Amino acid sequence: MVAITVFVEGGGDTNDLRTACRRAFKTFLTEAGVTGPHTINARGSRGKAYESFCIAIAQGVPALLLVDSEALVSAAHQSGEDKSQWKPWEHLRQRDNWSKPKGATDTDCHLMVVCMESWLIADRQRLQAFFGQGFKLNALPKQSRSIEGIDKEALYKSLKTATAHCKTKTEYGKGEHSFTLLRSIDPVKVTGASRWAERFIDELKRRMGILSGPSEEQVVTWSQLTADQQGLLTKMTAAHAITELMDLTAASVKRTEFRDQCLTPLLEQGLVTMTIPDKPQSSKQRYRLTERGSALLAGQQTKDKMPHERPV
Repeated sequence: MVAITVFVEGGGDTNDLRTACRRAFKTFLTEAGVTGPHTINARGSRGKAYESFCIAIAQGVPALLLVDSEALVSAAHQSGEDKSQWKPWEHLRQRDNWSKPKGATDTDCHLMVVCMESWLIADRQRLQAFFGQGFKLNALPKQSRSIEGIDKEALYKSLKTATAHCKTKTEYGKGEHSFTLLRSIDPVKVTGASRWAERFIDELKRRMGILSGPSEEQVVTWSQLTADQQGLLTKMTAAHAITELMDLTAASVKRTEFRDQCLTPLLEQGLVTMTIPDKPQSSKQRYRLTERGSALLAGQQTKDKMPHERPV
C-alpha cells in the first residue's frame, strides 16, 4: 500500500513547532484508528500547505489537504448525508481564491471548521484537566451549540477568557498549547461533534482499506429489521458506547445478547459503523449511524409523517 501524504496547516516557521505539529496530528490520527501508512507534512501557513499539495498532485503523489476553513462553511457546500459530495474546494475558491488543482477531487480536500481550536473544545473535559485550577469551563460556548457554527473570533475570545486566570498554565496560546492538546483529546468526541472531522478521518480510512461497507447490491429495508434494531437506529444521535446504546433502548438482555442480536446485524448491514474499526474491543469504541443508516431512517421517518389512507 502506498503511503498517503497529508499536507496540514500548522507549525509556524520554526522546526520545533513543525515537529510538534506532525507528532500531534500523527498521535490524533492513530488514536482515531488510522493505522495505515501515512505521512504528516506540516507546512506552516495555509498557503504553503495548499501550494505543497498542488505540487504533490501534479507529481502523482497520493495526497490530502487539511486546512482551517477560517470562516463558517455555507450550507450549499456541505449539503446532504453523502459527504463525498460536499464542496470544500468551492469554499476555498470563494474565500481564498484557491483553484482546485488539475487531477484533484473534493475528497482530497478537508477542512477544520472553523479552525483546529474547534476540535479542541469538542473535548472540554480534557481542556479542563490540562489547564487545571482557575479554568473557567462556562466561558466556552454552550455545549449545545455546534462547534462548526462558532466563528473564529468568538472561539478564540472564549478560550482566552476561560484560561486567563489558570494557576499553573498561561493564557491559551496557539503555539504553546495547541499541539499538546491535540495529542491528548479524544478523537471520538471530535468526530462526534464535527461532521468535517468525521469526513476527514473516514476518507483516510477508506483509502487505506480500513473502512469499508457492504456492496451496493445489498439493499436493506426497514421492515427487514427487528423492532429492537429499528428502535436502536431511531435513538442514535451521535457516537455512542455500547452501554449508552443499551440505556437508550432500555435493553433488558445481557450485553453479549444485545451485541449479537441487535448491534452486530446492523454493523454487517452497513447501517452502523465503529469509530475504531480496526480495534473492535477498544475501550474507546463507539458506534454511529452510517450514511446508509441515516438515509434509511430518514426515509422511514418521512413515511411515518405521511397521512395514511382510510379503508374504503
